Amino acid sequence: MKGKEKLIINDERIVYADPSSASVGQGSMVMMRWEDEIMRLSSKWVTYNQGDILEFGFGMGLSAGHIQSYKPKSHTIIEIHPEIAKKAEEWAKDKPGVKIINADWWDIKDDLEMYDGIFFDTFNDPHEPDWFKVAQSKAKPNCHISFYNNRPYRGNAYGIEVIDYIHKKVMPPKNDYYWFNKYYVPLVIHNP
Repeated sequence: MKGKEKLIINDERIVYADPSSASVGQGSMVMMRWEDEIMRLSSKWVTYNQGDILEFGFGMGLSAGHIQSYKPKSHTIIEIHPEIAKKAEEWAKDKPGVKIINADWWDIKDDLEMYDGIFFDTFNDPHEPDWFKVAQSKAKPNCHISFYNNRPYRGNAYGIEVIDYIHKKVMPPKNDYYWFNKYYVPLVIHNP
């Protein structure tokens, strides 16, 4: 996402508004509420020691809410889209230790701290192929890492050699980005 797309946001989904469509609400789906349980599992993994957490993408705030439920020491969220970043800032007002950064993570990667847990879930991100290399450079020893996995099997496109998964049965409603009945939650431990 480049941060300038028009979005339609409600409690159930985020959709890119497609200006070429005659119907309001038509476009590419970005995220949906059905993902809540898989976000919970990823969040539990990355907050294993209640340390410093880095989250790439806020979206509907599903993972952020779960991360907060595990009471991390700090929680940094990078969100590129200004409309979603504004929602994240509202959400974070009563949450100590949460820092919202409205930027492209690629542009600020060298300014990031070191983290105990990292979660990656962006959409239509031109830098996605390189996120894991960046995450490794910002990971403390024993850092727990997870990401949104759009593949219905064990495997990844990021060159991660050692990775485990939690298999979860899912029943997503009709959408245009994930239509499988199984999901594999990725579990990575970074030990340099």
